[in-house]
Amino acid sequence: DKVLNYALKAGAMLPLYSSVTNNLTTLELLNFDVQFTVGLKLNKWLSINYKLGLVQAPLIQPLLQVTNNLILSLSTSIL
Repeated sequence: DKVLNYALKAGAMLPLYSSVTNNLTTLELLNFDVQFTVGLKLNKWLSINYKLGLVQAPLIQPLLQVTNNLILSLSTSIL
């Protein structure tokens, strides 16, 4: 098993039609989501993961949103 994992994910969506009236150009309506995740497996039942994300959704929130998550995972196996 790997001790250190990491991942980079990105996605984008450009709406073809919007019923909302605004003064945004087609390119300014681009939604995107970028996430970087790094995880450290301390032993077989304990790991720590950190996720940093950037989200841009102009029709919902005009500003760039930054998310930070720190996750502590405990696991067990039965049988």
